[in-house]
Amino acid sequence: MAKEQTDQKINRHSNVFSVNGHKIKRKNTSAKVITPSFKLGNDNNNSAVAGQCEKGAISVNIDQLYGNLNTYAFADDFVVAPNEIFYLDEIEFIFLMDYDVTADEMLLTFHQDRNGNGPGTEIPFSEDGVQVNMESLGEYENTIKDIMLITVTFPTPLEFVGGAEGASYWAGTRITHNGSANSAAAIGTNTMSASQTFYVKSTNSWIKSTAAYENVPPQDLIVGFYGQCEEFLGAENNTLMTNVHLFPNPLNDNTFYINAPKLDGETVSITVNDMLGREIANIQQTFSGSNVKIDLSQDLKSGIYMVTISSNGTDKTLRVIKR
Repeated sequence: MAKEQTDQKINRHSNVFSVNGHKIKRKNTSAKVITPSFKLGNDNNNSAVAGQCEKGAISVNIDQLYGNLNTYAFADDFVVAPNEIFYLDEIEFIFLMDYDVTADEMLLTFHQDRNGNGPGTEIPFSEDGVQVNMESLGEYENTIKDIMLITVTFPTPLEFVGGAEGASYWAGTRITHNGSANSAAAIGTNTMSASQTFYVKSTNSWIKSTAAYENVPPQDLIVGFYGQCEEFLGAENNTLMTNVHLFPNPLNDNTFYINAPKLDGETVSITVNDMLGREIANIQQTFSGSNVKIDLSQDLKSGIYMVTISSNGTDKTLRVIKR
């Protein structure tokens, strides 16, 4: 969160925005008039196997305002279930901003959970190719503030692993702008999830919302996390499949490599399936060293594929993206 505010002021209705100091061309924006019952997505926090998944889908239900969004960072959490992988494609974040204020930059961070005490170790990610859309959803009641929706879309999904016991992760956000201290505010709501917790960072540490603000109830922020949820596929009943991974990922062509330090000299079966379960390839390969090269005769269309490595009754399934 130590990024400096950019010197160039960018109107919030222009087609340029910035994430973590990287100038990004926005998608087209539009204005919509909304009512308090307007919904973006739904309040379903359940996860799905190999399908679309929401972690705290958002609604415009404003119960409390928290500021200053220009000075403070705000973090909300999402939970990945045991034996689940969550591939994050998109984040939606709703906040309030004075109608005549210019937004400069969105500072976005991801964090591991600190043993139930808010954001911990920061998780690095690449801003390359990230798309940002910011639009006004309409005026908030009879104030001078607009309800603003920021949508952040990642060209390559970010991977969050639940592990054997499940795991919580945090996304931290700060919006820099040229207005006064009260020109922009995060929104608290009582309808997002059972945890009803967010954290605030004003200096060097994250503080629970109920400690950062006096006489406020436990609440969530209005943040939605969207992507694919998948169960861990296959079982690793011995050490043969330890540290198996493939690269490059995403793919630019039809060739990739599998790295498997424990499979030197082993003959394995490698199958490639699309997300509908259709078999694209079935190959037998013998590892010489820790890497094996896979050349697919069939051109892969852009999309997500599952690569399963099988050896001596043990399977390992990996996910690969073709651009």
